[in-house]
Amino acid sequence: MKQRFIILFAFISICAHSQFYGDLEIDRESISDWIVDDNQDYNGTYLFGYSEGESELRIFGIDSLRIAQLRTYVWQENNWLDTFKLFTNVRIKESSFYSDQVKGRFVKFNADGKNQKGLWILNPWSYEFYEGGEIGSKWRDGIKGKFPQASTEVLSEEYLEKMNSEELSIMSNEIFARYSYKFRGGGEMDKYFSSQDWYYSNYESVDQFLTSIEQENISRIKKVEKRKTVANTK
Repeated sequence: MKQRFIILFAFISICAHSQFYGDLEIDRESISDWIVDDNQDYNGTYLFGYSEGESELRIFGIDSLRIAQLRTYVWQENNWLDTFKLFTNVRIKESSFYSDQVKGRFVKFNADGKNQKGLWILNPWSYEFYEGGEIGSKWRDGIKGKFPQASTEVLSEEYLEKMNSEELSIMSNEIFARYSYKFRGGGEMDKYFSSQDWYYSNYESVDQFLTSIEQENISRIKKVEKRKTVANTK
């Protein structure tokens, strides 16, 4: 316990400026290390900023394949478009978060009278004037859709074999739908996803947004679909 206190004190000392959660300034005395036994407990969606500056940092995967994906919003052609950026060389050591783009620490804190868990980013993307860093809270609302696991973990072919053809089709296309992909107008997938309240149609191509986990799952789903098609023709 004493060692953890020393680590946190040194971390705060380096960041002598104020810390922010949204537009709220956080009392630094309310911030403490968030320690877990399994660092996969840090996986999830973290909400940063507020109003037009709101953004999400999604963290998932395991140490050998850790993904951190930033979702932000840009105003374009009289419409808010969500856009995505992948951080590189992502790793978590104890309660520290590292990547080529940003660094931070997983913490517990008090904001607006509520105890919360979150991620304290030292060099935040949301507001450059937050010199002491910005804290994003862990958000319960995460990946949308019927098969969110297709975006968060590599699925085994044995698992996929248990799915029927319709489920496999929805699962693979749902990956693209989460990035606001425009399906062929009037087609089966266009009708299905247009009925989902979370779906927006914005992009002709979303390949640039796909994570390595999603790319691998799309490849595996196609492989299983092909085997099922061959089996059904015999």
